[in-house]
Amino acid sequence: MKNYQRVVWPWQDAIILEEKNHDGNSYFHLIRDWVYLRQLSSPNELDDFGYQVTEQNANLYNQTIEIPNLNLNEPEDFDLDTYFILIRFLLNTELMSLNRLKVYPLRQHEFE
Repeated sequence: MKNYQRVVWPWQDAIILEEKNHDGNSYFHLIRDWVYLRQLSSPNELDDFGYQVTEQNANLYNQTIEIPNLNLNEPEDFDLDTYFILIRFLLNTELMSLNRLKVYPLRQHEFE
């Protein structure tokens, strides 16, 4: 990684990346600082990780999918290949649109 310069993460905190397939099913991916954290079956799982969607994204909570048991990356495991894939898509609005991807910025859950 010393020979590469990382692009600054353009969001304040983590994001959910919604990926829609051609059948209209959505898949949700939790990403922070160019690290793929995990796939979520629903945005309702965000509480478990200390995040919530911003107010303008509140309608995201109405969607749920089934996901298989996967070996998911442990948080904070930076992977250069994943980084290059994320850079390619997340910073290119045309590729995002063509691939039916949508970003929802998150914020830390406010504890009382």
